[in-house]
Amino acid sequence: MARFLRRRLGRKTAVFAGACALLAAGLGLWLSGTSLRSSDALVLLSAVAAAVVGTVVAVRILVLRRLERLARVMKKAEAGDFLVRAQVDSDDEIGELARAFNTMLAEITDMAATQIDSDREREMMKRELDLKAQLAEKSEELSQRVRELTLLIEVGRELSSSLEVTGVLSRITQMVGVTLGFNEFALLLYEEENREYVITEAYGFDPEAGVEGLRFRDDEGVISIVHERRDTVLIPDTTKEPRYLHYKGARKGEGSLLVVPMLYRDKIIGALSFMRPEVDAFRESEVALLEAVARQAALAISNAQLYQRTVELSLTDPLTGTYNRRHLESRLEMEVNRARRFEHALSAIMIDIDHFKHYNDTHGHPMGDRILQEVARILGSQLRRVDTLARYGGEEFTVLLPRVDKAQALEVAEKLRQAVEAQPFPGAEAQPLGRVTLSLGVATFPDDAASGKELLSRADDALYEAKAQGRNRVVAYAPGLAAAPPSRGTEGDGGSKRGQDEEATAEERGAPPPPDRPAAADG
Repeated sequence: MARFLRRRLGRKTAVFAGACALLAAGLGLWLSGTSLRSSDALVLLSAVAAAVVGTVVAVRILVLRRLERLARVMKKAEAGDFLVRAQVDSDDEIGELARAFNTMLAEITDMAATQIDSDREREMMKRELDLKAQLAEKSEELSQRVRELTLLIEVGRELSSSLEVTGVLSRITQMVGVTLGFNEFALLLYEEENREYVITEAYGFDPEAGVEGLRFRDDEGVISIVHERRDTVLIPDTTKEPRYLHYKGARKGEGSLLVVPMLYRDKIIGALSFMRPEVDAFRESEVALLEAVARQAALAISNAQLYQRTVELSLTDPLTGTYNRRHLESRLEMEVNRARRFEHALSAIMIDIDHFKHYNDTHGHPMGDRILQEVARILGSQLRRVDTLARYGGEEFTVLLPRVDKAQALEVAEKLRQAVEAQPFPGAEAQPLGRVTLSLGVATFPDDAASGKELLSRADDALYEAKAQGRNRVVAYAPGLAAAPPSRGTEGDGGSKRGQDEEATAEERGAPPPPDRPAAADG
């Protein structure tokens, strides 16, 4: 553009100079035709020539320099400097040109500023979108953390609200499965005596798969790795783990497997097993969360098991494992109330091991304790789950039979007697009857008694009659039976105080012993 202007204005200057030259030439021709002297003509021509040269110089100064300044400004603008401006010092054509050029530069500057603003806005918009995306991602992570922490709080609340292991584990299974959205989740408890892990609770499996109750030895499958390391095992792709057993065929699909041990004081309580159908589907935050859940579950299970053992010790006889007399009395009251409410029968059987003192004196108390334990085991194996077996005192046991009338109770009692009689106890041949036997008395509510206490008393009277008739037999209560002596032995005293009192009284009177009883025999 600068070259164009220079060319255009240079031509005008040349035209102007040429016009001056033509004027001078014309003037010279005119002078040559005049009568001026040659010296005067020469002076006049010199003056005209000087005027022409002066005019050219003036044009050079006044026009070309201004154009050169304008050209320099244009070069700067051409190089990208749109903030430069041409000097406007007149209203002539060059001034108008400079003014127009400045206007053009201003418009270009405005356009550049607009472009800069647009680019800046686009950049800000992009950054805003990026920030929104990051915010959404962080918000989702935060929401997930809130859900996870909520789960931990709920698990802690559930664990502290009950000491019933089965109920707590069932609720934890549902909470973990629903809240965290695991397709398949199983809770396994470790049975140290069997060295096996047992699936006690499961979530998300096909009900027909039969996952609950599955057993895994502690040296097989993925659980063997957990058991050995006492640490979490994560398998991103089960197709690449040959020790994955597919829940012993109960599950056919593949995916990711996470198994977290439940440890309490370095003792393994069990494990939590999580399955997802996708490969590499467990995030680090999820693994950390589930490890925290496992720690809480291990603590809760340990506390519940300890509580159950404490309760069992308070309700059971430590030697035989049967219920003790305290629990029998509370259970008797409950069963009598239920029988009275629903108008059904309740039978009781009082049981005494014949000549138990003789066995103790002959073989020693350790052997006698084993007899008590084995008799308790045999009795328990012959009863229903709803029945109650308790050690009443010494060698005596009591059985409560809900919804069983007297005829049925006599059948049960006879079955118990035969089961013990058939057992080849060590040293039984030295017993007065040649084997370990039982005497049993049967009574039924409400036919024979109006209360629980009276029911046991009537059964005890029938037992007394069974022993009086020669032992190793079953007798049902009937009105007119002789009442049994009221004195009883305490639990674990090794013999029936009543039987000993009976013998002492007979000897003091000089009376013969009851039938089939030697004078010096025990109860």
